Amino acid sequence: MQISGALGSNELEFGPSVSFGNAGMYQNQWEVGSSLNWVKGRHTIAIGGNWDHTQLNVLNNSTTTGTDNLGFSSFLNFVEGNVRTGRYSDAFAGNSNRYYRSDTAGAYVNDNYKVLSNLTVTAGVRWDFDGPLTENTAG
Repeated sequence: MQISGALGSNELEFGPSVSFGNAGMYQNQWEVGSSLNWVKGRHTIAIGGNWDHTQLNVLNNSTTTGTDNLGFSSFLNFVEGNVRTGRYSDAFAGNSNRYYRSDTAGAYVNDNYKVLSNLTVTAGVRWDFDGPLTENTAG
């Protein structure tokens, strides 16, 4: 939110300054997977697995540079409207970059058994893991 005309032609912003030139995101993704088919007599056995790692990096450099934000030194000053401006507001100091990480994995075993020439029995098991979204604070 911007308050216009509070100090003549200057503007005050409540919260970090938004600048599209200082923001962006990029994503990296690694995948590994493999499968094996083995035919032994009447059995056709399939075994396989996969792993996927995703990185989502959201960059917002506008809060790591100097911005004028509304700030108040106490709750009483907030209620009375006594504004303290400066490089950072106490409430919004710090980095707003985010570095999200997520892993997924899966494995399976399947057996196709040919009982008769016109009858095949298929049985299998699959396991999947959808890991939680975590944040790497180091970047």
